[in-house]
Amino acid sequence: MALPIRVMKLLGVKVLLISNLAGGINRKLKSGDFVIIKSHNDFPGFGLNSVLVGPNQDECAQLYLIFIFCRFSPRFHELSNAYNRHLRQLALDISRENNFHDLVHEGVYAFNGGPTYETPDESNMLLKLCCDAVGMSTVPEVLIACHCGIEVLAISLIANNSILDAENDVSVDHEKVLATAAKRADLLQMWFKNIITRLPLD
Repeated sequence: MALPIRVMKLLGVKVLLISNLAGGINRKLKSGDFVIIKSHNDFPGFGLNSVLVGPNQDECAQLYLIFIFCRFSPRFHELSNAYNRHLRQLALDISRENNFHDLVHEGVYAFNGGPTYETPDESNMLLKLCCDAVGMSTVPEVLIACHCGIEVLAISLIANNSILDAENDVSVDHEKVLATAAKRADLLQMWFKNIITRLPLD
């Protein structure tokens, strides 16, 4: 998981755009909405299951020799701007210019290791922790990108509403999740293309 991002850094990549499918925790979110991620909760990371666990470049001579032309971050990396503020604002501006800003929100993403969907009890916990969306990807890639000094913009497509009531007969339908993704694919592609054309060239 770490290697592709670090290779991108070595190839000169400065900005990483990420999209994912997520469940909506915030009750204001509807299936088909987008969430521009402004921060995250890394639940696997709380249990030391982080992609950054292991020897850091400055602690390992072999890694230093491999990446001698590209210094990565020190061991303890700061994440307050992991999801770049300027890129988030650019994404918001483009959504307004193209008249789909009513589908766009900013929020906090909860990273669940998967491969199961979250239980109603887990969803209620995430709601109390002020998480807006939950998914099984993205955070590991973001951590590596930030560690490499790559700026990140990450956008979640809300594919289903997470279930909060264990007594409810409604369940998450994976086929509907995929159908929502297909429905919004062209819009997301257009959005990313417009973002890329507005990135500085230096």
